[in-house]
Amino acid sequence: MKYKNLNLSVNIEDIRLLCSKMLSAILTRHQDKCNEYIADLNEAMLNGTQDQILESLRSWLSTHDEAGKEIQNLGEILEVLDLGRADTEVLEDLADLKEDSLRIDSGSE
Repeated sequence: MKYKNLNLSVNIEDIRLLCSKMLSAILTRHQDKCNEYIADLNEAMLNGTQDQILESLRSWLSTHDEAGKEIQNLGEILEVLDLGRADTEVLEDLADLKEDSLRIDSGSE
């Protein structure tokens, strides 16, 4: 698998879409490779030697490892990026939340 480091500016509103497209491309590539290796494995199971069967299994398993590495790289991008979510604002303090959950009114509003 070949990788290229990129340094680019992305509109914050496009980050989720970009990551979604990247994940989709990874999974599509993975599925295509898996289908190819499964066909090879089926052929080896029917007509191949033990070595051919084992090699087909190794190839099939390696595609899972490659996809896992790519998804892990994508995860590292998501950990670093600000995904543009609105900051969370706490509207009530803990005491008020506890009162509300117990349906108690202490008179504080």
